[in-house]
Amino acid sequence: MVRVETPSGVVSFPLGNVLRVEKYSNRANARARSELAIGKGGLGSALASIESANSEPQSRQKAIDDFLKSHGEGIVKNAGSMSASDMTAFENSISDRPTSPPSELLVTLGRVRAQRSDWTGFVDDLLKVEPVYWRKNPSQAKTVQPVVEQSIKEFLALGRNDEALKAVRLLSNVVPTEGTRSNRVQFELAEAERLATSGRFEEALQLLSGSLAPLAPGIALDSTRKILREATTTLSPSALAPTADSVAHSFLETSAPISGRVGLMQETIAILISTERYDQAKKAADRLSLLQADAGATELHRVEFARRRAAISDSDLLARYQLAVWGIEMGLHDEPLIEFQAARISPTLKENAELQIELLQASEQKSELEEIAVLYQNAQYPEVIRRADDFRKRTTKGPYYTEAGSLLELSRYALKRGKELKGDRGVALLQNAERLVLQGRNEEALPILTRIQVDYAGSAISKRASEMRRKAEASLQSKSASVTAPPPAMEPENLQQQQEIRGLVEKLTGKPL
Repeated sequence: MVRVETPSGVVSFPLGNVLRVEKYSNRANARARSELAIGKGGLGSALASIESANSEPQSRQKAIDDFLKSHGEGIVKNAGSMSASDMTAFENSISDRPTSPPSELLVTLGRVRAQRSDWTGFVDDLLKVEPVYWRKNPSQAKTVQPVVEQSIKEFLALGRNDEALKAVRLLSNVVPTEGTRSNRVQFELAEAERLATSGRFEEALQLLSGSLAPLAPGIALDSTRKILREATTTLSPSALAPTADSVAHSFLETSAPISGRVGLMQETIAILISTERYDQAKKAADRLSLLQADAGATELHRVEFARRRAAISDSDLLARYQLAVWGIEMGLHDEPLIEFQAARISPTLKENAELQIELLQASEQKSELEEIAVLYQNAQYPEVIRRADDFRKRTTKGPYYTEAGSLLELSRYALKRGKELKGDRGVALLQNAERLVLQGRNEEALPILTRIQVDYAGSAISKRASEMRRKAEASLQSKSASVTAPPPAMEPENLQQQQEIRGLVEKLTGKPL
């Protein structure tokens, strides 16, 4: 008997039925082995067969690209059950090359990531696709658009506004060109980024604070702070100061998040102080006081400290020491520390200056350790490990050093124990969500399902959660026009930005998100 194994099954027949045996090339045989492997769900093995049959890098890459293009839809369909090793092989076959990957393969890779609930990777991959591709391939744009909209909903549900905004920018590439051109916000954001990239920072900042701020204050403010930080590394403070002060003042009366407005004012005051524009800096601090009294008071003290320091000779160590003491009384930290460090070279001031430095450093260490402890209480163990380890590298042995070590070890243990319990916890979460869905409590189930999809991305549990989520949303759809899960509690200032993002989506697609 002859036994032939094919992607669709096994065929057997008597040896006498064989008329002849023909030998194909290694490449043809490799292609057959690849088809057989992918038929069994082994994408990594299929790619390995193609690589082994093609010695030349250029021909090998072409063979892999052709294979992936022909099986793209099947790969996307089976993405949820793809093993981690197959996923890695798939990613490398597309990304690991000297030139940019073909747009068609980037789209396939992005769609696979979306199927595995990797929304960040999905958006990042598709942002690499040139906008012209979508205009030339409207069927692909039609397929991808609802997935992009879903990614925006996922990001907003998790309060990740920055990533939601990136997804909106992707949506503006995917949707019809007419919609993109009519969207003033998207156009002006892109224009501001273009101006900043070409070094025209003042024009970019004026565009954001002028015509864009009234339309989308939260988004405009975030872009303004980003571009302002870029500008400080390129332009001289004296050239940047007038524009920075004008821009910060224009955002004071907007509905942008208050923390962002305070941060922008503080960054502007620092620029004004560095250029010795003390009167302007004081006026900016006064305006900040109307917005947030404590922050404004601190900045007023910082301006006054800088003014007094400018009147003191560098060699007058006693006056600098006295100014530092005044700065501590006013609640300042960094400025007094510099002056105490300078005063240490004086024999008469050395002992007192070193004592003051120790007190300042202890106060700073205490504040930093309190922040790390809050992270631990919120179960942000990887961040605790990173910050606690950095803290111990910068400090000497003592109570704070020891306490940071305790938080470090506790976090490591929690992560290790968490991995052991993660599977059981995922099953428990899924069962709880299923119980809520069966009871018709879909709005309560959706946040749990979102958490499962994020924490267990790519697993069978995540796939089941995705299926259950669709059922829950469909049930909500029958009762209400809204299918989105209620977002977790967040700061009111972030809600303003979310409304702006939803408004952008509606302008682009002509329908609410």
